[in-house]
Amino acid sequence: MCKDLLLKTSRLLIRPLQEVNFRAFHDYHRLEQVYCYQSFQPTCYKASLDYIEKHKSHDSCILEVIDLFEGALLGDINLTFIKNQQVEIGYSFDPSYQKKGYAYEACKRVLDYLFLERDIHRIFATLVPENIASEGLLKKLNFRKEGHFKKSVWTGQVWLDDMVYAILKEEYLEIKRGD
Repeated sequence: MCKDLLLKTSRLLIRPLQEVNFRAFHDYHRLEQVYCYQSFQPTCYKASLDYIEKHKSHDSCILEVIDLFEGALLGDINLTFIKNQQVEIGYSFDPSYQKKGYAYEACKRVLDYLFLERDIHRIFATLVPENIASEGLLKKLNFRKEGHFKKSVWTGQVWLDDMVYAILKEEYLEIKRGD
């Protein structure tokens, strides 16, 4: 789905995760402040490689977000294409690159691509309520809260609540017209 995808902003390059960046991807995903909010919690490098391989399917991809000037891997955006023109979006950013607007800039560019070039109908994201930064990003991107599910995600150790945020193409286009 994303094999030849290449997106740019004034500061970022967004493309499928390159092998040269697998180690950096693994390194920030191993940090507790990253994995504590996700179901993907790599225990070893092989677990990260397996995760990456699993997402190289026809309905899923991991996009790397690269600093256009420094060449550093800042984070990643995971897309899963669902039937009926829907996409689930997820993202993780290296903590040393957070709070600099990179996640917003990258996600906004991906939303433009999905809605305007791929004619996607609906994009949604799931998150645990404790992930306040992610919830703030989704709100800034004009996603709306669709649901809050009590103890619906099993981590292997505890049950966590799960929230769903989404935006429809028509909502996105209306917001773009107002910009």
